[in-house]
Amino acid sequence: GIADGATKVVGPPQKAVLKLRSCEVRPSAALGWTPASRKASSRFLAVSFDRTPPVTGAQARSVGVYLIYTGSLRPLITAVKLLVVPVAEADNTFTVPIFDITRGDISPVLVCPGPTHFNISASIVTKRSSLSTSAFTSAAIVGARVEFNGNPVDAVTDLPMVAAVGLYTP
Repeated sequence: GIADGATKVVGPPQKAVLKLRSCEVRPSAALGWTPASRKASSRFLAVSFDRTPPVTGAQARSVGVYLIYTGSLRPLITAVKLLVVPVAEADNTFTVPIFDITRGDISPVLVCPGPTHFNISASIVTKRSSLSTSAFTSAAIVGARVEFNGNPVDAVTDLPMVAAVGLYTP
């Protein structure tokens, strides 16, 4: 497979990213992750949150996707899913959508350049998974998966760029 540069979104955004003031021009590829293919394909960015101790469901407020270029695909982000490990089932990781266009969710307004927040709601998580509210609030949030529109595009410049993905707490 093609290395997709997902390591570029680890940690806080680079200083050069924070200086960006516009999303009109595609920035240097060194500043972020972009999907690997122009062809119709499954496009997603999976990240791990390596915090000790881990952030729990009770502490997590949102997943922030720091866009530095939006490209032409609309809708751009089609789903954001949490990777959750319940205390009672430490060997199981649950993937739970907190935002999913196919379920009728309305996308927040995309901020670019900057973080777009996808809110984490215990009620949404419990509706969309087998987790109880108490299981979710005590569970570790270990990662996220951001899914993008999979339609084909004409050029690489039609694809988005992400500088960082973060888990936000109060």
